[in-house]
Amino acid sequence: MRSGQLRRPPNPPRRGAARSRLGALPRARPRAPLLLLLLAAAAACHAAAPQLPPLPLRTSGRSIVDQKGARVRLRCASWSGGQERWFVPSGLWAQPRGTIAALARGAGLNCIRLVWSVEAALRGANGTAAVPDAAVAANPDLKGRGPLEVWDAVIAALANAGLMVVLDNHSSDAMWCCDMKDGNGLWYTDRWSEADWLRAWDLVARRYASTPAVVGMGLRNEPRPAVVGGRIRVPLWGSGGAELDLARAYERAAAAVLSARRGYLILAQAPSAGRDLRAARMRPLTLRAAWPEGALVRNQLVYETHEYPFLYGRTANFTKNYSAYRALLDNSWGYMTELNSTPIWLGEFGTTHDAAGISSSWWKALMAYIRAKDLDWSYWPLDGQQGPSRSQGAEETYGLLNTDWSGYAYPPLVEELRKIS
Repeated sequence: MRSGQLRRPPNPPRRGAARSRLGALPRARPRAPLLLLLLAAAAACHAAAPQLPPLPLRTSGRSIVDQKGARVRLRCASWSGGQERWFVPSGLWAQPRGTIAALARGAGLNCIRLVWSVEAALRGANGTAAVPDAAVAANPDLKGRGPLEVWDAVIAALANAGLMVVLDNHSSDAMWCCDMKDGNGLWYTDRWSEADWLRAWDLVARRYASTPAVVGMGLRNEPRPAVVGGRIRVPLWGSGGAELDLARAYERAAAAVLSARRGYLILAQAPSAGRDLRAARMRPLTLRAAWPEGALVRNQLVYETHEYPFLYGRTANFTKNYSAYRALLDNSWGYMTELNSTPIWLGEFGTTHDAAGISSSWWKALMAYIRAKDLDWSYWPLDGQQGPSRSQGAEETYGLLNTDWSGYAYPPLVEELRKIS
């Protein structure tokens, strides 16, 4: 999720479309007619469900592959809401879950990143978390169900649409995050301990161990400094002891996940809100089937990073200075594509769904970088509206879907994503 004091406001003002020359950018493929895009989406809603690849997935060098060894390039979008105070994915108040899944597939996606909180998992399991009927108004069969039962139904709908699922632990508290003040930057908070986090992962991993479409687990979203116990704590990688060593915490959580099913992909973000993976080069993660001395689990690790325009100055011209932008990303995390040892997943990126968003120099530069590196990716977000922890029902200005979740907010944005598929 967009993070830190650098994150954009929930509803940024519209900007006029800016023109910028490509400079050293590689040339993009010609744009397909919008009519074809709309026809493809309509067909997806009525055609037979596409098949999932042979599962589970594993890694081979820098690639994710299926059980036959064929490359599977994750082309995803995050579906938000499960981390907020209604505990379930947003938009279930507006459309049947199958309709939303079909639209995601019609956009050319092959997976959905579903986000959730420790609070939702643990309170859902003990029966103390109620899902309001309003949250599932367009899915009446889900009224009266708990959070985990709603997750089950949503995941089944996604699988029926031929979509794989990555479950991402976005926060501990059920809330909208992510900045330096929300207290959720570490894997524990004042309310939820590390033991709670591990217990939640054990619960979630075991619940979906027999659901092949759930292919991966994102251990924690955008690790960053947080105030816990009255003081600021900064996550580190490979140092800092039990309270600060993110790598150690990941290895413990991965063991909880892999003890339930060794075929899960483990997706791990670095400190600095997931943007700086340099330390992972010197101290790579080691996955085990149990903590601390379980059998080694190989070929299941994927590193994850995020990228947004508000992390840079407003005057930056990324296309004119593409070589410098490329070098910056290469130094932070792109170098992993050249090592050919572990896949890297661009787990979040996004822009406003308008002409200004897709014509910005940052967007054009990032699209060129994704093509050049042949990256797996996940757009933020699928959602057409904001969830209950923000201005519930307001337009999600980065979202792929429109405000009634019945179609695409801005088809040219969907078309842009097709170019990197």
